[in-house]
Amino acid sequence: REVLVDRLVGANAAIVVYPLASEGAGFLPRTQLDRLAELPGVTAVERVAFGQGTLSAHSSGSSSGAPAELVTVRGGEPGETILGEGTPRLPPRAAQHGPSEPPPVLLGDELAKALDVGVGDLVRWTALGFGGGRPHFSYQSLRVAGTFHVGFSEFDRSWAVTDREVVVARLGASGTDAD
Repeated sequence: REVLVDRLVGANAAIVVYPLASEGAGFLPRTQLDRLAELPGVTAVERVAFGQGTLSAHSSGSSSGAPAELVTVRGGEPGETILGEGTPRLPPRAAQHGPSEPPPVLLGDELAKALDVGVGDLVRWTALGFGGGRPHFSYQSLRVAGTFHVGFSEFDRSWAVTDREVVVARLGASGTDAD
């Protein structure tokens, strides 16, 4: 029970603070983050990004013919423990990818099974973003770097975790493709 609670709290903060304006990719300025960190009882303040969309095996020749899966993509800081102790860490930025290599992504183990993908395989994220008051779709190829198991179906079946900058770029994109 303690492990599950740690992982749920690690993925979902007790308090989430959103800026009122969408300036700065939706992030609070560093000065406000520092002020939040000084409040009594606050143990950590981190910037994260969440995106919605679908994830599919990059190749249409997936042996299972699995359709796209609805996902929540969490963007975190490379090197952080993604869902609490005992779960993988995002690779450091320097080791993540070259200019032409897709960024790494960690998938819930049930999501990876549903997509019939494993470490090293490519997946395609179709992200739903908003810009100029209108919704748009953008695309991002990601390379599976590992899987995680939390024991909570919402995470294991429908969550993917990648670099925060990747999530922000897809959500703020103007509907263009990116690989």
